[in-house]
Amino acid sequence: MQDPSDKSCTLTRPPEYPFKEIFQTKEGKTPAVFDVALPELPATRDSEKISAFRSWRILDSKRQKVFIDLAAEVVRHGVEKVFTHVPLGRFGEFVTLDPREIESYRAIRNLIKEFLNNPKTGRPLCLGVFGPPGGGKSFGVAEVARSLDREGRIAKLDFNVSQWTTVDHLVSALHRVRDYGLLGKVPLVFFDEFDTRFGAQPLGWLKYFLAPMQDGVFADGPFTHEIGKAIFVFAGGTVDRFEQFRAKTKTAEIEIDLVSTKTAAKGRIDQLSAEEIRSVKLPDFVSRLRGHVDVFGINGPSDTNLLRRALILRSNIEKKFPTLIDASGAVRIDDGVLRAFLQVPEYYHGARSLQAILDMSHLVGRTHFDPSLLPPLHHLNLHVNGNEFMNLIQHQQILGAKLDEIAREIHELYLKEELAKKDDSGKPIYQMGDRPSLYHWDDLSDLYKNSSREQAASYPTLLAAAGCGFTEGDPDPGFKFSDAEIE
Repeated sequence: MQDPSDKSCTLTRPPEYPFKEIFQTKEGKTPAVFDVALPELPATRDSEKISAFRSWRILDSKRQKVFIDLAAEVVRHGVEKVFTHVPLGRFGEFVTLDPREIESYRAIRNLIKEFLNNPKTGRPLCLGVFGPPGGGKSFGVAEVARSLDREGRIAKLDFNVSQWTTVDHLVSALHRVRDYGLLGKVPLVFFDEFDTRFGAQPLGWLKYFLAPMQDGVFADGPFTHEIGKAIFVFAGGTVDRFEQFRAKTKTAEIEIDLVSTKTAAKGRIDQLSAEEIRSVKLPDFVSRLRGHVDVFGINGPSDTNLLRRALILRSNIEKKFPTLIDASGAVRIDDGVLRAFLQVPEYYHGARSLQAILDMSHLVGRTHFDPSLLPPLHHLNLHVNGNEFMNLIQHQQILGAKLDEIAREIHELYLKEELAKKDDSGKPIYQMGDRPSLYHWDDLSDLYKNSSREQAASYPTLLAAAGCGFTEGDPDPGFKFSDAEIE
């Protein structure tokens, strides 16, 4: 290091770090560079602060509206126009805002990219996909692969293992995979419900996949055939998460058939024996996987499920009913219909049910989606609770104008209850301002205001689930919910 007192030294400023250049897109677009305040690690054991720290997302820091309004805007205007300053995972036509999914699919993308670029791969790349029925387990991985396939090399093949009754069905499937490889293609092979039973054996197909997975070969009679370069995707049908699948080596959630020469009885065991674990070959199967994805469905009260529904709804309208989209790219849809799609408590068959309701609606050539175009109630009941769906359409218009008023009352009630809490000596546990949530409405941050707004926005769904609703007018002073209707 030179002495600064030495007059012969020339002092220069350190170079500025090239932030914008690093984030520059290939298309030359202006990068979205912005500042985000990171949360501080809580110094105390305050459960609220710890929970807030663990669940922190850029999305929560940057959003100005409640999730139901953001989801509605995604349907109307598209995700890119709504979330300009939030991490977005786009893989072909598959789009996600969930940080967990973004990480998982990027990892899968890197594996597939490396595999396709490696000319020396002699065995299939094996991946697992788990999620609820109708969750789109094959769609996401297929789009990841398609986004990498600029030369048109990948050929998608689908097999439902639950329909197979003999090992010959697997052999025939692998011959078909091999045929595509001989044509210069890279087969992307989905083995749906691979974890189904084979005869009386739970997970009975796993051991038959081991040789193709490990060595890239399969036997047909006295001959052994090489499969060639291929991607195997095993889509689970018995559990929703990979950890649940792997835990089957130790837990008591597997049914087995106890078969003897005279009788057949069905029993339930609390623990697989070591011999049964080896027979199923589950650890060997898991060891051959190179990656996995847990696909999250669209049911449940989480904010990310609202956004998943919005993304699916927008995508399907773009593909199937483009006349609903005006020149500016906005979907013309009645607000009540839109909110019903987003807030109905459950789609019986996941994303397939949402798509089915769209398909059953009379939308071909239409320029506006209003309630009269929905399918009749008995058709809705195939995929949702039709009465709940229709009630949401009617109630949404009433609630919208009162949302902030209801949210304010919710927060003030919470504030009153928290400040009334006392310790064993009778002293108040909290004072105003002790926590970020302990302020009056006008001084409250948007993060906590949005929390109360989202609670207010959930009331139509909760009321519908209890067989209740609301209407405009003066309150009935004698009305009370029964114990069964209260959570």
